Amino acid sequence: MSGELISFLTAFIGVAAFGIFIFNPKKGTFESEVQAKTETSPESQLGEASPYPILILKNNGEKKWSNSSAEKYAFDSWPIEVLISKNEKLSIRAPLKDFEGNQSWFRFEKMDLRGHKAVFATPADFEIAAEDSRRDFVMTLTKTFAQLSTGLAIFDKNRHLVLFNPALLNLTNTSFKELSKRPSLSAFLDLLRRGGVVPEPKNYSHWRNKLANLEIDAQGEAYSECWSLSSGETYKITGRPHPDGSIAILFEDVSKEVKTARNYNRQVLKYRDIGKHSSLPFVVFSADFTVSFANDAYSKFWGQSFESTFASVSIQDCVKVWKKKTHTAEAWAKIEDFIRDGSQSQSFETDLSMSNGENMKVKIRRLPYRRTQVEFFQSSLISFAEEPLFVNCINSA
Repeated sequence: MSGELISFLTAFIGVAAFGIFIFNPKKGTFESEVQAKTETSPESQLGEASPYPILILKNNGEKKWSNSSAEKYAFDSWPIEVLISKNEKLSIRAPLKDFEGNQSWFRFEKMDLRGHKAVFATPADFEIAAEDSRRDFVMTLTKTFAQLSTGLAIFDKNRHLVLFNPALLNLTNTSFKELSKRPSLSAFLDLLRRGGVVPEPKNYSHWRNKLANLEIDAQGEAYSECWSLSSGETYKITGRPHPDGSIAILFEDVSKEVKTARNYNRQVLKYRDIGKHSSLPFVVFSADFTVSFANDAYSKFWGQSFESTFASVSIQDCVKVWKKKTHTAEAWAKIEDFIRDGSQSQSFETDLSMSNGENMKVKIRRLPYRRTQVEFFQSSLISFAEEPLFVNCINSA
């Protein structure tokens, strides 16, 4: 049963119990009539049976009548001053104490009955507990967000800022005063633009409105893009809409990651240019154990063509090719395990017996960015480079 319905039924019971006293004032005084009717009328018995406290007050705050549920609580714990105030529409919450000192929360509603106040109390302990739990949860989130290096901005369903963390101030060069005014999402983006923290698209107004009106798509995917700023920094922006209409926007500084990726790409391009013309057959595996590069000497020696891409060629695919042209199958299991386990050992070398009777050696070396280079050379060649081509390439850059 809802709280509103309980309040209504409680009010009805109380008013009925009190109303029979008011409309029969012919015998004696009003007070004696109340006393007489309280003991005999069905209405008063109904009010007495209510599981919720009912109290009738005089205008000066003195108690006129109360049911047994109200008698369980000390009268001096009732918020009498508020209950006898002239604000008839007042609905408040306050605790009541029983005679053992135990406290229970109630929501109070009152109505004026010919110079008296009828007060109805409905339990509010669950309501208070829910609010305390929510408050603790928000406090926990606030403490967590305060420790994050990622900037966080949460907008309500009306697209007004309701929560942000200190990292957002640092990343966006905004002030607490500006954000505490609860700007709209559009105004927030304008604020970032003035501070040079948003890119300059061809049509800024269209771009801003698109982000401000962000909704959940059919797949529920989040909005995400990288902002390359004029300062040289790069921010990853992620917008996550929620079914209630609110939206959380995350600001992450990925400048170091982007710079590292760009440097790596430049190194790989140079690495390929140098390695392509090397007479030493070698292949390089990426962190996911797929081929990232193989030079022409490797393709010629093993007869393995990668055409225009290496992405779909795994280490297992290469091992199958290697096994067909050698008699040392047990060596390949060791080689594959070495590449996969990522141990501290920086290199591994073993002999190979080719199907054509030639003796070869294979050497596996760790490379930067969790990559591995596998080199093949004749056993008679002992003066090969001490450093893999990839490292030589970096040192020469």
